[in-house]
Amino acid sequence: KIKIYIYKKNIYIHIYNFQIYKMQVQVQGFQPLYDYLIKIVLVGDSGVGKSNILSRFTRDQFQIDNCSTIGVEFGQRIITTENKIIQTQIWDTAGTEKFQSITQQFFRGALGVLLIYDITKQASFQQCEKLFQQIKDNVEDHTQILLVGNKTDISNLRTVSKQEGLEFAKTHKIQFIEVSALENINIDQAFMIVVQQIYELCQKSYVTVETDKKIQLKDNVDKIKIAHCCTNGVS
Repeated sequence: KIKIYIYKKNIYIHIYNFQIYKMQVQVQGFQPLYDYLIKIVLVGDSGVGKSNILSRFTRDQFQIDNCSTIGVEFGQRIITTENKIIQTQIWDTAGTEKFQSITQQFFRGALGVLLIYDITKQASFQQCEKLFQQIKDNVEDHTQILLVGNKTDISNLRTVSKQEGLEFAKTHKIQFIEVSALENINIDQAFMIVVQQIYELCQKSYVTVETDKKIQLKDNVDKIKIAHCCTNGVS
C-alpha cells in the first residue's frame, strides 16, 4: 500500500492501494465543497473487521481474505446532514497488540470513535473494557464513542449476546449498534449516529469550528468562535 498526502491550496491527493482520490475543488477562490471535516477512528481487537467496515463505508467494498492492517489505514467519504456537507476521515489501526505505540497520535483531532468487537468472539468483547479506558485517556470529553458489534451475518456462531452489548453501552453511557460489513447491514447507520452526534454538539457550541482547522472540541464552552472549517484543506 502506498499512502502519499500532498497539500496545496485546497487540492488533496490521496494514493491508496494504487488508486488516486482527488477531493473536489472549486476553481474560483479554491473553496472546499464541504462544510465540516470530521475525523473518526476505528478501534478494536485484531480480526473484528475494522478494515472491512472502513472499506464498506468509504468504497462499498468487502474483502473475504482481508489481511491484518499494518500501521494505520485511511479512508474518506462525503455525507450530508441537515443540508450540510461533511467530509469524514476514517482511520483504522492495527490490532490491539500493536496499538499501544501509536495511540496518542492516532487519536489526535478525533471527534468520533467506533469501538468494534466480533459478536462471535467473546475475547474481542472482553477486550472492549480495556480499549474503552484507553480511548477515554486519549480523547476529549465530548468525543463521541459508539460500541459496534460486527458480523451479524454469522449470528448462528454468536458468543456475545445483544444484551451484553446493550449493558456495556449503558454502563459506559455510549450508544450501541450491531452491524455486518459483509452484508452491508447498519454500516452507514453506525457512522451517521456518530456524525449526527458531533454535528449536534457543533450546533450547541460544545465544539468550535475555526478557519484553517478541522472541527475542534471546545475546552471552554463560554468562549465561542464561529467560522468556516477547512478553508485551506486538510490540516
